[in-house]
Amino acid sequence: MGIDRGPSKVWAYVRSAPGTYVWLGILFVTTVALHRMSPEFEAEFLRQRSTNIHELSSNPVRVLVASAMWIDGGYWWSVRPRMCSRR
Repeated sequence: MGIDRGPSKVWAYVRSAPGTYVWLGILFVTTVALHRMSPEFEAEFLRQRSTNIHELSSNPVRVLVASAMWIDGGYWWSVRPRMCSRR
């Protein structure tokens, strides 16, 4: 049956690039965490994890890995989505 093969096809697709899906999972968790922070704390938190020249010159691998785990603003796309309202 075609339905029985669906989950195995999805799992095979995920196994073809596991690092990508692990990274997406981490981004999801960190995005949820950002949405639970106060705006002031979020700004300070992201500022401390920013990729700046001083930090890159002292420990580039740690800075790049850490900055890859956070999305500034907490959105996965460049434009904030508009909420649809029903009238």
